[in-house]
Amino acid sequence: MDIALLKKAFDYFSPFFNDDSHISFYGGEPLLAFEIIKKSVDYILEKKLKKKFKFALTTNGSLLNTEMFEFFNRHKFSLLLSFDGLAQEILRKKESFETVLTNVKKTLTYPGLEVSTNSVFTPESVHLLAESLEFIVNLGIKKVQVSISTISKWDRDSILQLEKELGKTKKFLIPIYKKTGAIPIDSFMKKTQKNLFGCNAGESRFTTAADGKLWGCYLFSDYFKGKEETKGYRKYCFGDLDTFIENQGEIYPRILANYEKLRMDYFSTPDRFCMECDDLLECYVCPVDAALSGAVLGNIPAHLCEINKVLRKARQQLWEELENKE
Repeated sequence: MDIALLKKAFDYFSPFFNDDSHISFYGGEPLLAFEIIKKSVDYILEKKLKKKFKFALTTNGSLLNTEMFEFFNRHKFSLLLSFDGLAQEILRKKESFETVLTNVKKTLTYPGLEVSTNSVFTPESVHLLAESLEFIVNLGIKKVQVSISTISKWDRDSILQLEKELGKTKKFLIPIYKKTGAIPIDSFMKKTQKNLFGCNAGESRFTTAADGKLWGCYLFSDYFKGKEETKGYRKYCFGDLDTFIENQGEIYPRILANYEKLRMDYFSTPDRFCMECDDLLECYVCPVDAALSGAVLGNIPAHLCEINKVLRKARQQLWEELENKE
């Protein structure tokens, strides 16, 4: 991204920010543009706005070095590291595992950093899910995200293996919860209430892409790359920054209305509408994640629906066991 574009976007949008906002850097791999990140943070802080900004960055961790660690620590960044644990060697080269593992350990030595990981599992790596998650938790990571690859096609055997691995994960989480009172893996965290999931892109988050186009979330920029002539692109793109600044009063509510329909009760699987499902208020699916498997926005592949059922069942079983033992 051109730094002039970033400054212009910040200057325009900053009056609309909440008093406590997140500014996140995504890629591709954002550390390839570390100099721009540094200039961006300096520029934002030089404005001395009466708002609190929390900076965040998602990275695969392979490029982290001492200068970066010290910069992110000084500015109290939240770092989300893409790290698949022992499954890393299946999905990536062995050298990547060793480099990222070293850097994951280093992040934990910087007190200013808030560190979490995201692990992606495919049908080829799912047999290492439990072992990988336990490995990451034992490193000292307090927040571990689990992502199931939606691009891959999951057959029945792969889903059964996922169910088996989640059962193993549940077993090692029970003593951790008894000792710490916390669950470090997001998929197993207790849901205190049922609610209807709706994508908040465009409403409480906004993205300026490197080409200057505006989206409700960075995932939309990725999904619609190369689809500039499609109806979907026109539905979800807020246009370029200059045009938006000139016509925000007309453009924003018109495009936002399309994002507001990205709710579970508008979605469907190949078999039925999601609003007909008994689990409607306990299910949430990122519409773009689902669409990356080849579907259109709002259509949930059958295998993803089954995976979500398996995840919900594992979480429910964990908390039933914990509450019965209290």
